[in-house]
Amino acid sequence: MKWWRFRRFQLQHCQRGSAVVEFALLMPLLLFLAFAGTDLFRVSHARAEQEQVANTLASVLTQQSTWTAPGIDALLAHLLPDDRSYEVVISRVQLDRELVWYPLSLGNTTELCPRYGGDGGLYTASLPEEANIGGDGDNSNGDEDQRHQVSLLVVQLCRQSDDLNLLTGLLNSKLMQSISIQRMAHQRIELDDTLNEALVKEDDERDGA
Repeated sequence: MKWWRFRRFQLQHCQRGSAVVEFALLMPLLLFLAFAGTDLFRVSHARAEQEQVANTLASVLTQQSTWTAPGIDALLAHLLPDDRSYEVVISRVQLDRELVWYPLSLGNTTELCPRYGGDGGLYTASLPEEANIGGDGDNSNGDEDQRHQVSLLVVQLCRQSDDLNLLTGLLNSKLMQSISIQRMAHQRIELDDTLNEALVKEDDERDGA
């Protein structure tokens, strides 16, 4: 009987030792999966917030007939935190893809957002309302007039995932871009001197490139 008790004690001890070893081997993997899951949640949440900010910014700007640099700066300060690097690129596009002005870059950093202004002053990315206007039938002239009369505001909001202080390095240095495209309520937009100078600078830099 004593021998069997000793043997059973040895087996229980070995099983407990094996469980400890297995847990020690699995712990790094479990921690990595937990951190990666946390990072994915934070990135998903940040993207949702960014989409909301881009839509809000576009909604406000499309209803204004006068834009001022202090007003836009105040709006950005209200919508975006100061501790994160971001760029906002604003383009005004006709339905025929003509850029009314070259993309206006705002924010506390530059060269984050891709530019969709191609050669000839045409917008190169997709437009949601473009598919609703066709050129077939007897209404082609009316469609052409509508292409020139309707202006769309394209707001690009870009930032790097580095600012999220992620726990793992899997998602670092990824560009996060949100685009909101909305129809403008006013065909004529008055810009203050600061915004006009910024547009002229963008135009000169593009011509000199």
